[in-house]
Amino acid sequence: MKSRKGRFAVRLSLKSTLLTSLIFIIAIAVITYKGADISLKSSLDYSTTILKKSISKLENSIKSTELIGHSITSTVETIDRLNTPIDTSSYFSFLTEKLKGTSNILGVGVFYLPYEYDKNEEHAGIYVNSTIFTGKTENEWDDNKKLESDNWDYFDAEWFKLAIENKTASWAKPIYEYTFFKDSVFLTAYVEPVKDKNGKIIGVTDVDLSLEWLQKELIDMKPYPESNIILIDKSGNIICNPLSDHPYEGNIGSDKFHEENGLNKEELDSSDWKVREEGIKVAKVNSAKGRMYCLRGEMYNGWQMIIMNRERDTFANLNNICLMVIIIAILGLAFLFFANRIVVFKASKPLVDFADAAKLIARGNFDVPIPEVKTDDEISDLSMALNFMQTSITDYIDRLTNATSEKERMAGELNVAKTIQMQMLQKFFDSPDGCGIYASSIPSRQVGGDLYDIYVNGDDLYYIIADVSGKGVPAALLMSISISAFRASIRYHHSMSEIANIINNVFCGSNEDNMFITVNLGHINVKTGEAEICNCGHNPIIIISPTGDANYLKIDNNIACGVLPDFKYKSNTINIEHGSRLLLYTDGVTEAETKSHDQYGEDRLIDFARIYSTGMVNSDEVVIKDLIASVNKFVDGAEQSDDITMMSITI
Repeated sequence: MKSRKGRFAVRLSLKSTLLTSLIFIIAIAVITYKGADISLKSSLDYSTTILKKSISKLENSIKSTELIGHSITSTVETIDRLNTPIDTSSYFSFLTEKLKGTSNILGVGVFYLPYEYDKNEEHAGIYVNSTIFTGKTENEWDDNKKLESDNWDYFDAEWFKLAIENKTASWAKPIYEYTFFKDSVFLTAYVEPVKDKNGKIIGVTDVDLSLEWLQKELIDMKPYPESNIILIDKSGNIICNPLSDHPYEGNIGSDKFHEENGLNKEELDSSDWKVREEGIKVAKVNSAKGRMYCLRGEMYNGWQMIIMNRERDTFANLNNICLMVIIIAILGLAFLFFANRIVVFKASKPLVDFADAAKLIARGNFDVPIPEVKTDDEISDLSMALNFMQTSITDYIDRLTNATSEKERMAGELNVAKTIQMQMLQKFFDSPDGCGIYASSIPSRQVGGDLYDIYVNGDDLYYIIADVSGKGVPAALLMSISISAFRASIRYHHSMSEIANIINNVFCGSNEDNMFITVNLGHINVKTGEAEICNCGHNPIIIISPTGDANYLKIDNNIACGVLPDFKYKSNTINIEHGSRLLLYTDGVTEAETKSHDQYGEDRLIDFARIYSTGMVNSDEVVIKDLIASVNKFVDGAEQSDDITMMSITI
């Protein structure tokens, strides 16, 4: 007894703890979800601020370089327009003055096109070189003789050709180059064409900007210890990638770059970059090293700076908070479990006695005494409920036994009704020579409301196919009345319109539930092919020619039977070509539905009919069975919603 009480206390305590755990989990999930948004926004705001400051700082350096370049170009153009050339020593003094007070600029120069500076010199390049390592400057004059000694022709330099081709100021592609002091320096050049008063280009000014300082600058700008800041030009060439073994080489689209950063091919280019604010875009990028949040900012000269932050850095603070909350939750839940266990153990003692009494009642011992409870709470209500159950369960068992017997009796009667109904619906008929007949009906319930019948007298073939509204026993009873009216009327050689009138009046006189029936009646002389057809609101007949052409038979359509008493129905007389096949059906075929409520439809039925001409070897039985298979394949196991009836007649 104590053991069972202990188990109950453990279970109840466990459930209470689990419920509380669910609350904690939801709270942690909400904190994580909302906190993730806040952390991500905070991280992106922080990184955006750093990116904008970094771009601004770099742009200031670049703009100062461009200002020097513009100043030199403007001065040289003024000298040319005044037509007062200055000597090389004056040029050197002028260019040296431009270098004073600058940082990271390696040199400045003016390089003329052939014979534009001196009519006797093809080459004329004036350059002042400075090194950031020593602070010294050195002057160089490039003429024909000098070129022969150093084997260097500035006409072939990429930066020189870039200025000539663009005809405007441009930044050249970053390269490694040796200075006069034999230092290998990574630099980029700002070049601008010099024009005479007529707008003709006569030379190029050059300002060389060292990029060696970028590596330390970008490392100092990183938002997080494991972040990376990359600077690229318009073509994606890396200007500086401080964390790489070769920080001034490569392209952002290269395999090497993607391998170093764990990215898939073209990961950054294919990412969904979204505008965060003017000039700044952000994207979420997956990599082998984990998800990253990247920010991209474009500088005024077309260069771009990209900050790559690891997701674990972005959500580091949030993860620490969540870990602390989880630890507190685990400790609190453990305390809650043991406290609940003690309380529930004491309160559960009466429940064990009730459980024993209920078990005996379940075994059939309805006289077992129910333990008395002196408290006025839910346990007292449980005691009263058990007493009430004792007095009620016997009556319930008796009622259940009677209801089961009645249900079995009704099921037996329905099976008999189904058997009788299916016997009324024949599948095989005696048919005139050269004529084929086959029909089938599949009720959606045990008994249905669809009907068909065929009567043959010599060369005369009479048929009926109909659909009673509704389903089940009422529809089946009216279906039986309709067949009886059809068979009785044929004996007196009534026309099809007269038979329709008879069925309509019989149906109206026996229809207290305002049901109706759609009917298609026909009389065919199989020898002459002459047919009288009366359609009363039923689906149109499909006629299949001997060549396989299938179409809906166009005849007058009357209202359904059972709607208006004494309604005068009209029939149509047509000639049916020998070798034709008639396909009749109820709307259970065309309205057969899949689980997604798509219907079989008339177009699909016509497509099916076109392959069943009488010129083929298929019999009427094969046509009907293939149609049943086609409908079953289409609905693909969906529950049948209506009776399905089909008939094929070959003349």
